[in-house]
Amino acid sequence: MVDAAANLLAGNLVAFPTETVYGLGADACNADAVSRIYSVKGRPADHPLIVHVASMDALGDWASDVPGYAISLARDFWPGPMTLIMKRSEMAGDFVTGGQGTVGVRVPDHPVALGLLLALPRLVARVWLRRVRIGLEMFHQLLHKLWQMS
Repeated sequence: MVDAAANLLAGNLVAFPTETVYGLGADACNADAVSRIYSVKGRPADHPLIVHVASMDALGDWASDVPGYAISLARDFWPGPMTLIMKRSEMAGDFVTGGQGTVGVRVPDHPVALGLLLALPRLVARVWLRRVRIGLEMFHQLLHKLWQMS
């Protein structure tokens, strides 16, 4: 976990599991690292990423206005696969939000993802590798592609 966190802080990408899919993560505060997610995935720059946080306490860092209903939903459904979309803060740069005025934030419910987030002093942006679970072979192919890029 410490190695993965160190790689993220160094601007590298890390593949990790959540309760729904394997994700490709970058330091959400590092524009160059986040741009690598877009590059690796061939993702259009105007498609926002989801910022993953270790607890709902980080909502105010990423959202400029956290409505009461968002706090209620977070208390009821986090950790879990629910993403809250809120008006973005200054911390949520265009490179994460795809230039939109909102940001998606969630707390994953997977021990590896949470462990990684807890090991970081900053937060992680992640993009779905697929909308369905990927197989182990595809996961290894992704890791190979990342290794070739570094």
